[in-house]
Amino acid sequence: MNTVVNASMEPEPISLLALVAWLPSILVATFPPCENLAGCQVVRLVFLVCNVQPSFDGCFLCRFLVVLNPESPLANKVSKSEQSEEAGGGPWRDNVVGVTTDGERKMTGRVKGVATRFEAVCKPGMFRIWCALHQLDISIQLACSRVMNERFYGLLTGLISYLRRQEKLIVEMKTKAKLVSDTRWESMAHVSAWFKLHRTRLLAHLDEKKPACAPPLSWWVVLMVVEKVTNLSVKTFRGLEGLATLLSQQRSELVILKSRLCDLVPTEGPLTGGRRVQLVNDDNYVLSSDKQFATNLVDVRGFVEDMGSFVLNIIQEVPEVEMNEIYRDYAWVHSSLVGGIAAIVAERDSDNRPDHSELPPVLPHQLVVLRGRDISAIVSGQRERLLTSWTLEDIDYIEQDHSDLLEEYKNDTVFKSAIDSHDERTSFKTAWSCVPSGKFTNLRRFVGGLATVFPTTSSVESDFSIVKWEKNVTRQSLTDFSLEGVLQSKQYARLEEMNI
Repeated sequence: MNTVVNASMEPEPISLLALVAWLPSILVATFPPCENLAGCQVVRLVFLVCNVQPSFDGCFLCRFLVVLNPESPLANKVSKSEQSEEAGGGPWRDNVVGVTTDGERKMTGRVKGVATRFEAVCKPGMFRIWCALHQLDISIQLACSRVMNERFYGLLTGLISYLRRQEKLIVEMKTKAKLVSDTRWESMAHVSAWFKLHRTRLLAHLDEKKPACAPPLSWWVVLMVVEKVTNLSVKTFRGLEGLATLLSQQRSELVILKSRLCDLVPTEGPLTGGRRVQLVNDDNYVLSSDKQFATNLVDVRGFVEDMGSFVLNIIQEVPEVEMNEIYRDYAWVHSSLVGGIAAIVAERDSDNRPDHSELPPVLPHQLVVLRGRDISAIVSGQRERLLTSWTLEDIDYIEQDHSDLLEEYKNDTVFKSAIDSHDERTSFKTAWSCVPSGKFTNLRRFVGGLATVFPTTSSVESDFSIVKWEKNVTRQSLTDFSLEGVLQSKQYARLEEMNI
């Protein structure tokens, strides 16, 4: 259910959260600058059905999206305690379990940040998440900005601008150079892949025309390295953008990405104090920006030379001193990127600092390793919120269900085998499908609510596109009510498929 409300209205649609999930999660993202939407104070809820299955005993795992313009008066109302109560569900602030942001300062500020305001009025135990994909994107940008003494990106944009003006070359190649974005490094993967595909023809053209913007030969070596690394990162981006992605799956994918980067170029770390001092004085190693990881220049050279004849031929033409500088630059980039990924923590505390107490487990194979005291602590952290819609008896059944789950796991070999076949990349729906319908219902209902916490804000980008498309410069008179109808109609088919 999509809803856009006027800034003068209370965020009443949040009351819908209690209808199908006991613990909704909210995703808060900065409304991007857009001329035609400058006066549109938007709060949007998008009803996202991530997992719906009969065996879930009528408990739908749902997520909700709030896109909030932090400049609007409604953003200030979030901090007020006099919010209207929802019909039959109590105040919406009693039900919100998680807020996920894109890390923008207006979202995460310690005093006036929107996430901070939500936390101030919601029940204790609410989780704050900083989208790990944004953190990964920042890490890639910071790491790659130093390549070729910060000249790589400037040379790339200059070359793209030149190539897009070469009409005869475009007609001959039947393709045009792709544009690169400086706001999301993911676009670098697509651009570098295009240059890699057409590198032979492009080099021949530059050699013939000799334009002033032609980069040095060593630049092409760097481009091939960047293509390799960014395309590896894009696979992780794609794997984390699904609507049903869990936070534990996100952590797993980041670990896998770090491992794959270390497979390309072995990286040592985190370094102990003594080992760090040793490597600082070793010219064969380059340390990361935080001095926690180190890469051997011999490994970097081997990685580059394994890229094929195109790169090897260039290396033979480039002065050795220049290539050694390229190797050293990339060693810093690689170790810093590995260190940046290792430092990514989605869970944040009230000051938006990393909170290493991870979100509670929600999948059966994760729950069976918890002791009774562990599940008790998790339930206790959510008790005040649970009491708004659960009875004391229902809350007590959560721990009983967990105890029964442990017993069945120990005694039923078939059940144990099914659960053990799952890992961190298993979806919520698949993981719980091995549990017979009618069993551990309160436990499933409880963890189903915890699972609604958004791990990323990636889905917000497509929603922004839809809003900007529908309310463009020629439709400024479109009212919020009309826009609401347009947005709702786009999800009519999905809502019809639901059996609530």
